[in-house]
Amino acid sequence: MSRPTYGPGIKRIIDGDYSNVTYAHIFVIYHDANLRDRLSKLAIDHLDSFQWLIMSMSEWALPILAEHTDKLNDDCWNSLCHKNWALPMIAEHADKLNDECWYSLCHNRLALPMLSEHADKLNAECWHYLCYERWAMQLLAIHVDKLDEKCWLNLCITECPLLVRNTDKLSNECWKNLCSSEWVLSLLVRDTGDWLTKSFTKRNTLQVTPLVDKLDNECWLELCSHEWALPLIALCVDKLDKICWRRLCFKPWSFPLLAKHVDKLGNRCWSILCQYKSGQAFVLKHAHLL
Repeated sequence: MSRPTYGPGIKRIIDGDYSNVTYAHIFVIYHDANLRDRLSKLAIDHLDSFQWLIMSMSEWALPILAEHTDKLNDDCWNSLCHKNWALPMIAEHADKLNDECWYSLCHNRLALPMLSEHADKLNAECWHYLCYERWAMQLLAIHVDKLDEKCWLNLCITECPLLVRNTDKLSNECWKNLCSSEWVLSLLVRDTGDWLTKSFTKRNTLQVTPLVDKLDNECWLELCSHEWALPLIALCVDKLDKICWRRLCFKPWSFPLLAKHVDKLGNRCWSILCQYKSGQAFVLKHAHLL
């Protein structure tokens, strides 16, 4: 069997010259049974930080990386945090990870056990991101005390069930965001029947929850932009200010409600209704009130 031939770089290493050792040299040495035991440790000791960074991107090098963790800088560890194959090694050296590493791990569902074990190492940015991830909900539920206002805002975007048990932690901004989504009705309305298919005139099956008192004028104004909120609006007309009524006047789906509360409509409302065809029909139908 012919002896393998080596290029000048490998030959220099064989001759004891370890200057300019690269990742490629280590790759060849590690995969050559004639060289691995004799040269790999000596050559590895001469890699610079950039070569170690390249090494940290390669699964084949995991045994080398695990044996030389003292050679890895923050960039190397952060690179490893993006690799599923490196998670077992990272778990054994969690004390070497910086904030950027932990943030990277927060993007990986497979890292959840490690995140759970080291929740005290997660900073605010980590918690903010985890609030977007459904797979992290159990972790968030355990560490509710670590969630700040931005976390709750992010949870409102994902319509997280965690909100149901923590409505006392929601700010006005949170409620405003929630009021742009039909999901908010699960917090604000109770029903004894399939109320979403009923008209607001059959609202005897509906009950508002005490949480409606959390809504400010901006929340109600947002709700008045959405047809799905009509059953709730119909139950809480006393909470609508004049701006809300004006907005409803732009929504033909609100006409049945407006017809029951024409006494709430001011001059500006009637003017708005006169500006488009279906609104004009409504005005003519109620001309005796003008």
